[in-house]
Amino acid sequence: MVGGWSYRKGCDLILDAIKAMNLRFLHVGALVDLPFPQGDSMFSHVDAVEQRQLVGFYHRARVFLLPSREEGLAMVQAQAIACNLPVVGSPDSGAEDLQKMVAKPEFITLIRSFDTDSVKAALTEALEKADRLVHNRYAGHAIDGLTWEAYGKRYTQFLNSL
Repeated sequence: MVGGWSYRKGCDLILDAIKAMNLRFLHVGALVDLPFPQGDSMFSHVDAVEQRQLVGFYHRARVFLLPSREEGLAMVQAQAIACNLPVVGSPDSGAEDLQKMVAKPEFITLIRSFDTDSVKAALTEALEKADRLVHNRYAGHAIDGLTWEAYGKRYTQFLNSL
């Protein structure tokens, strides 16, 4: 996960799911309003880094997890997609919108509800899919629309339309 370690981002659900599944988890970002499990070998934390350094962290992972309770569209998910990393997100993280943009939407898994069992089920599904992904790029042409330049052009067009 990349972003603030907080209740809002569903980090309590992450904590419980990772422990229950006996997985390893890497968090990159600020610690906000929930305690991070320091000293637990299943959990690693790195303070916020420059955007260009994130690609190295994405490439260390098998799945990107963000069960956010309120987000709109979390751009870190688009970054994970650009790195060909399967995404587990929530309907409130914008993952559902991203599914509509990519060539192979099955590599973006939605949690069904905000509870540990839903996160565990989505993680299990995404990890199985990650094994099948290998070197196939699932984003298709969506990458072209997920750059900052593309965002700037859409925003400029929107402003000009007003």
